[in-house]
Amino acid sequence: MSDIVKRLREAHPNSAQRFAGSTILLDAADEIERLQAAKDSPVTNVRVIPLEWVEHGDIDFVWHRAMSPAGYRYNIEDDGFSEKKHHLTVGQLVLGNFETLKEAQDAAHADYERRILSAIAIGASR
Repeated sequence: MSDIVKRLREAHPNSAQRFAGSTILLDAADEIERLQAAKDSPVTNVRVIPLEWVEHGDIDFVWHRAMSPAGYRYNIEDDGFSEKKHHLTVGQLVLGNFETLKEAQDAAHADYERRILSAIAIGASR
């Protein structure tokens, strides 16, 4: 198909009409190329809904928790001894320690987004 499209585009407009029979073929070829490009390009309008953080605890011990729709829980708490005090876990897995609460929340969201998007197949048959 792409060879025909190339030859049509290189031809003079009048001879392209004679060759193609009409401009309808050119329009159809353009639409086919647009659809093929869309099929092969990454989906850009997909986004993962952000985690919603809830603060728990009292004046002595505060932690933040977010529950993902997939059922696993992110926790951020002060580990009490590290230089980077914001200790981030998902379930029993330690994701790391971070200097600020925002850095820990951003890391949690990045992990959550990676997990969600890894389970999505665009255009794949079951």
